[in-house]
Amino acid sequence: MTPHFRTLRQTAMTVAAGMLAVAGANTAAAATMGPQIAAQTYSLRAFGTLEEQMRIIKDAGVDYVEAYGGLGAASDARAVLDAAGLTAISDHVGLADLRADAANGLASVIARQRTLGNDTIVMPYLVPDDRPADAAGWGALGRELGGYADRLAEEGLTFGYHNHDFDLVAVDGSTGYEIAIAAGGPNLKAQVDVGWAERAGVDPTALLQRLEGKVISIHAKDLADPADPGPTAGGREAFGFDFAAVGEGLVDWDSVLPAALDAGAEWFIIEHDFPPDPFEVISTGQTYLAENLPEPAPVPLPAGLPLLAGGLVGLAFLRRRSR
Repeated sequence: MTPHFRTLRQTAMTVAAGMLAVAGANTAAAATMGPQIAAQTYSLRAFGTLEEQMRIIKDAGVDYVEAYGGLGAASDARAVLDAAGLTAISDHVGLADLRADAANGLASVIARQRTLGNDTIVMPYLVPDDRPADAAGWGALGRELGGYADRLAEEGLTFGYHNHDFDLVAVDGSTGYEIAIAAGGPNLKAQVDVGWAERAGVDPTALLQRLEGKVISIHAKDLADPADPGPTAGGREAFGFDFAAVGEGLVDWDSVLPAALDAGAEWFIIEHDFPPDPFEVISTGQTYLAENLPEPAPVPLPAGLPLLAGGLVGLAFLRRRSR
């Protein structure tokens, strides 16, 4: 074999192998994409130190979390998450913090996300004084949130609005929440809390269907059956009713999960406001979702890639035969 042919053959085989390796890696990566499971760290706020809380989440089989202000300074929270082997996928930031930072171009809010390493911010709650009284007020709120969403989008960040039951009050044939989401424009997204929708008497499946294309995630939260609360029930002393682990309550998950996927949800975030045992609640939710969410389909190789790689290998073989 001449040096020229040897070099050609080696180069061709190296290129072909590299292309197949990259394609295989991309296919493997694509196979891990799709609906993902996370836990909202707020659920563990009453259980030990931050390090102990994150260890519970990890031991329960969950690798991703949604943060909130109670985790403290972003650098400290990031260090704890890294030590536990957890990744933040979103962060709850209150309306008061958004308003306080608005004059600064949301620089502090953005910096917090950069440190945490996530790309999504969600406004989680309206204090009573901030809850609109009519359709005009809900529209004004939506436009305010849409302004934050537009600014954050310029930084590559997604911004969503999370509901409770009071956001789902009936207003002019709709709900306050839906009016606000619609008024916020294309960059304002929805994080639907399924448990609070159930509590409000709003069919969560129908709500998700009406918000199709706007939903980025759901809070996977169940409502305990008063007649048979079960071992994961908790919250009665605070709310007058109980939440439950996912799959152990009143929510029709067989209907909700497909509707959430159709609406665009990529993250299914386990939450229970007053879990009697956070490990049991999170592990039960993780198991239920893992068993009932569809497996992501692998992305096929580009049609011409195997042919091109095979041609390069074949060329090298022919060159070798003709030496």
